[in-house]
Amino acid sequence: MFETTFMIPLDNAVISGFNLYQLNWGTNKSDNKLKYKFTIDNYPNSTFELESSVLTGRSYLSMDGKLLKQSTEKGQPFLIPTTNGIVKGFPKSTFPDFAPTLVIDGRKHLVAKKLEWYQFVLGALPVLLVFVGGAVGGALGIAATIFNFQAFRSDNNMSTIYARVIVTNIAAYVIFLVLANLLLKQLNG
Repeated sequence: MFETTFMIPLDNAVISGFNLYQLNWGTNKSDNKLKYKFTIDNYPNSTFELESSVLTGRSYLSMDGKLLKQSTEKGQPFLIPTTNGIVKGFPKSTFPDFAPTLVIDGRKHLVAKKLEWYQFVLGALPVLLVFVGGAVGGALGIAATIFNFQAFRSDNNMSTIYARVIVTNIAAYVIFLVLANLLLKQLNG
């Protein structure tokens, strides 16, 4: 699921002409970004893609595959070209859903589909770990919740999505119990 390509130079390559070896392992820099493809009514012939970093909160907006510039003014709006000049699109975070919106001319544009209330509840169950596990439980719970919300927004069939979310919820609690058990063993020595 997560993948990084490490390039390892081989001095004595057996096959002539090849001096690099690729090893896929770990996480890719772009994996910590949530990506959303969407269209906007005002731009029916254009496809937008918003990338939002989970770790830094920084966003990138592309229009038809071209990265748009971001202004340095307050709110850091994206500069969207039009036939009449440039329109500013302000990225706004939504809490507790984590799906950003784009505000253009005072109008909110959903970047990702809204979750149903039952999807929100099921997807956010791991957040309850914050009450039992403090910072470790909270971090694990929030990570699992973000993963669940992304699963609900994917294009997979619904039974696969619900199975993935339920497995993620169970895994979050099992991982927490294992970590808590290891920590208690270390403390009690």
